[in-house]
Amino acid sequence: MPPMPPTAPPPRSSRTLVIAVVAAVVVIVVVIAALWAGGVGPFSKSSTGGSVETLATASGQAQSAADGQSSGGSWTLESAVGFLAPVSGSENISSLSALASESGCTFKWASGAPQTISVSGSSVSPSSGEASAWIFSYYGSSEILDVWESGGSAYALFSLSGGDCALLSDLTVSSSSSTPNSASVAAAAWADGGSAFASNHTGGVSTTYDYTAATSISVDGFTDTTPGSWTVSLSNCNDFASTASTFDGKAGSTFSVDVNVTTTIATDPTVTPTTCSSGISGLGGSSGGSGGSGGSSVAFSSNAEASFPFETNNSAGTYYNNGSLIVFGSGITLTLGELTVSIENASTGSAVSTSGFSLAYLNIETSAVDATYDFTSNTWSDASLAVGSTYEFELVTPHSMAGDQIVFTASSSAPVTGSVSSTIGSQF
Repeated sequence: MPPMPPTAPPPRSSRTLVIAVVAAVVVIVVVIAALWAGGVGPFSKSSTGGSVETLATASGQAQSAADGQSSGGSWTLESAVGFLAPVSGSENISSLSALASESGCTFKWASGAPQTISVSGSSVSPSSGEASAWIFSYYGSSEILDVWESGGSAYALFSLSGGDCALLSDLTVSSSSSTPNSASVAAAAWADGGSAFASNHTGGVSTTYDYTAATSISVDGFTDTTPGSWTVSLSNCNDFASTASTFDGKAGSTFSVDVNVTTTIATDPTVTPTTCSSGISGLGGSSGGSGGSGGSSVAFSSNAEASFPFETNNSAGTYYNNGSLIVFGSGITLTLGELTVSIENASTGSAVSTSGFSLAYLNIETSAVDATYDFTSNTWSDASLAVGSTYEFELVTPHSMAGDQIVFTASSSAPVTGSVSSTIGSQF
């Protein structure tokens, strides 16, 4: 009997849309987080203190707010991000609906949703796991709902449904009742490098606590499973200033560490140089214009989000890493020709050999490969294609790249500067 042919990856027509939808929701969450930290639009700030809460405390109010919204079923927590910084403020978020075009779903404001979100600054230690504000994303049937919680008050913000979100019926989210609270997670991160980082930046740091529940996606008989995760990050960037700067006058730097959801053991602590920004241009202010302008001082990392959460392999030892790059900065247009791509070791930041690698730019709607990348010459076969939500990237490698970084770097002709990266997902 001839050998069985290798198992091919699932058809892109449905599976990749699910990935794109989830990535787009992540981008919206990131933008809301940046609104508070970035000082966009009518942001009003002071150094006054305010109440802070752990995930356990905040989630009760958030769940109640979610349950008050109609859905085809119950709401299950998919992710939560907590924010802590010594600044208070409020922000009009009415223009968030413009980001819906990136998801391929229908955007709908929740009943009674505030058009302004407010948070309080605090001098609480990052070791506490307490945050001034939390944003929660819930999954319900084929719909996603985001809830904002701050100071004991929670409000449903918006939902995404219909269109491509109908494919979320293939998504299963598992939020275990034993999920460690942010307090124990923060304590582990503090002990595994967080304290040393804060001691080296006594002028102040901002902190995020990022939780994602375990998920599995089954499409056309193929299942991708992602374990739950916690990531704690500290940065000395003072994004509240009118010009790019740090709290302590030192070079921008970010500490990040993963914490096991089950054991609360911290692993892979890293400290990386960071290009600080003076605000997020995604929902206000000047963005630097369209592609090809050159000479921009707008930070790429403040206006885009890369997400490569899934890695699959077949029996022939070929690994498929599908992901997206979504640009949410207002008025910013990027083409493939304005981007170079590299793969870096997550621990050392050194370049990884790309021998035997291929990178394709896939049209989600047609499943066609519209462009390919040459890692030797750092060029695209069609440099004129725009970076947009109707496309995804597919990195194919001869061995697992899980845990390493894919890095998109803006060229000198791009309307942004710097780079955006994503950790390549775990092997499935």
